[in-house]
Amino acid sequence: MTIVAVKGVGTSLFGKQPDLHPSDLVWRAVDEAITSAGVGVADLDAVYLGTVFGAPGVAQRALHAMGIVGLPIVTVENACASGTTAFHEGVESVRLERFGHVLVLGVEKMTDQFAGAIHPESTDIEGRSGLALPSLYAIAATLYQHLYGLTDAYLALVAEKNHGHARFNDR
Repeated sequence: MTIVAVKGVGTSLFGKQPDLHPSDLVWRAVDEAITSAGVGVADLDAVYLGTVFGAPGVAQRALHAMGIVGLPIVTVENACASGTTAFHEGVESVRLERFGHVLVLGVEKMTDQFAGAIHPESTDIEGRSGLALPSLYAIAATLYQHLYGLTDAYLALVAEKNHGHARFNDR
């Protein structure tokens, strides 16, 4: 079995940035990731992109401008878990020796799509009931609490831990 490791990481600033194009966000994060990994674009075998609201071809356009061309770009959409799912698929592709070096990224530019809250999807039963995805996640968490005896206090520790990490992240 192949051992898989993350060789480099890059991010862009998290927040509203109406003056930036999604490609700008991709360029910043990918440049930082490739630099920190100590690899060149020629070393890449594939790209996995997680996005929900990204325009079609958002990764291809941004990566083409960086010279990342001629390799598979797999776009993954899995609601709020799109980036995590892209990461999982990228890891599995290396573990199974399909590819040697993959670039995994997630990109969303919500301010280009929504002026405020994301409205429930009217094409599914939950959306017609007024439930947006965060509502469904809350229902799932409540069910998990009921099934496994997880208290509100334990669930709150997740938010506390995440906030503790975020306090020291300038992005």
